[in-house]
Amino acid sequence: MAKDKRQIGVKVDTDVWQRFRQDVMDRHGSVRGALGIELENALINYIQAEQADDQLTRIEDDVATVVSMLAEKEKSELDGGSDTPTVSDGESARARDLDKPRANQPRKDKLDYLLTKLLRKNPCNRQSGELPKDDFTEIIQTEYDFSEDTVEEYKSKLIDRLEAEEHPRHGVTVAWGERYSDIVDDLREKANEEMDDL
Repeated sequence: MAKDKRQIGVKVDTDVWQRFRQDVMDRHGSVRGALGIELENALINYIQAEQADDQLTRIEDDVATVVSMLAEKEKSELDGGSDTPTVSDGESARARDLDKPRANQPRKDKLDYLLTKLLRKNPCNRQSGELPKDDFTEIIQTEYDFSEDTVEEYKSKLIDRLEAEEHPRHGVTVAWGERYSDIVDDLREKANEEMDDL
């Protein structure tokens, strides 16, 4: 089964394109059939190189943190000071969230991350809860620089993952599980009381 392919049409510097075509010609003896393969390989190499730079930066930051920790440890042993930070502390050379998927990683990973972060920030869980719709928007916008359409799409998918429903009365919040059942039961009870008062 062949991989899905997409025709791309972009403008690039003429000299760069000619050098690239010449490189493909030198490697393969022809550009026909090889140009697309080599362009795809160049894109893959570019992405992998960027990820390697990120890994190198993390390693350099951790080394800087360890050196700082050792210096602090020596100092604290001399003066009886407090404990020094560990590599995973927020006081490390560079605080980071290692679990946060990058924007170009699979959507499922980002949705899992966003949902976990949202539920940790609020007094609810996957089984039951109620949250303002704006909380979903806010967490997405805080974590990722998505367009408005993408934010709305992610919000909808997060709400779907919880099997949440809009609040039947005002629609400002969404609720799921036992909390939604409680809301519906309360509204029914109030409606019955109103009917009895008639």
